[in-house]
Amino acid sequence: MDKFMKFSKFLQAGVREYWIVDPESKTLAVHILKDGDYITRVYSEEDTAPVHVLEGCLIDMAEVFE
Repeated sequence: MDKFMKFSKFLQAGVREYWIVDPESKTLAVHILKDGDYITRVYSEEDTAPVHVLEGCLIDMAEVFE
């Protein structure tokens, strides 16, 4: 549901950024609103993910999936 229905609803509502965490594959999909559409970036447990709506905020994915 998060990957399909909410994607469209969040886009229509203008949600600037939302994350989908997949604990099984240890990945994070970050959807960032730019020019009326989402750009998606995928991070693994080896990455540090920036929070685009909170300047300077970084999330160490190794700690999330620990």
